[in-house]
This record gives sequence, C-alpha cells and structure tokens, in this order.
Amino acid sequence: MIRSILRLTPKQGDYERLIAYYREKQILETVVQRGLCISGELQVPVTRSGPALVSCLWASAEAYNAWVRERGGGAADLIELLELPDGSVPPGEVLEVAISV
Repeated sequence: MIRSILRLTPKQGDYERLIAYYREKQILETVVQRGLCISGELQVPVTRSGPALVSCLWASAEAYNAWVRERGGGAADLIELLELPDGSVPPGEVLEVAISV
C-alpha cells in the first residue's frame, strides 16, 4: 500500500471554501467509489493556519498513478482557491506504507 499526501494552502486562509470545494466536487468520494483509493481525508489545521492536508491510502502505486492521469488538468478550479507561489498545485508526496496496524 501507499499513502499520498498533498499540502494545500488556501488563499486568504479560506479553509471553508476549500472544504466546500471538496464536498461539492466529491473528489474523495469519487476516487474511493471508483475503487482506486481505499480511503481519503481532507484535514485542516485546528488553528486554521498553514496548509491543509489531503491524505489518501492506495492499494498500489499503479492505482495512485491512474488517478493522477485521470485527474490530469482537472485541477484548474482548485488552483483558484490556493496560495501558489509558482502558479501550479504542488506535487504530492507518495509514501510506502511499511507498517500498518
């Protein structure tokens, strides 16, 4: 299994808008329903400062890469919600799950 972690900093600290976007688009629900992802979470800091995290558990790197290819350029509307110094969504981290309980 692998876990992907994406750090997203909302423009002007508008976490509620980011949460609403993920709810309206049903991004996490879609990837789970398609059988690509085992589970996914959008996590926001309690302090409402710093990046939010999107964390997903995948059966394999192939499943994650399939989603990345499918999502492709579909993140243009997400870009409008984020603080992006270079104008693009930062790449996510992909970690191998070595131990899971």
